[in-house]
Amino acid sequence: MKLRGRTVNTGNVEAEAIVLESSFSFTADFDPDNGNLVIRGHPLHGEKIAQKILVIPAAKGAVNASLMLYKAKKMDNAPLAILCRSVDPITVECAMTVDIPLMDSFDKDPIKTIKTGDYIRVLGEKGIVVVED
Repeated sequence: MKLRGRTVNTGNVEAEAIVLESSFSFTADFDPDNGNLVIRGHPLHGEKIAQKILVIPAAKGAVNASLMLYKAKKMDNAPLAILCRSVDPITVECAMTVDIPLMDSFDKDPIKTIKTGDYIRVLGEKGIVVVED
């Protein structure tokens, strides 16, 4: 299955997806030291987003979010790409700071189409995300 979207920060990667159905914050919902989600009570609490493709509806931005993601990237604990329904300026800054693909505005809702554990390819230069069968 293919999704077409807008590339905000380009790049091509492939990896397992981790999908959150609620807004995400790199400052409150993520531990850059180990790459794990730290959202209390969330079904994916403790799961790694490191080296995965993070799929979120939107981000909850904070001005130091890019510093947290930069720290995570230096320790190989950052996601490989971020896919959103709609990006905000803080998420754009984060993706550009660590140079990871960022896409939004898809023709299909990525939260409903992609499932945690799906293997996906992000072809940012073409504006395409491929969900492997």
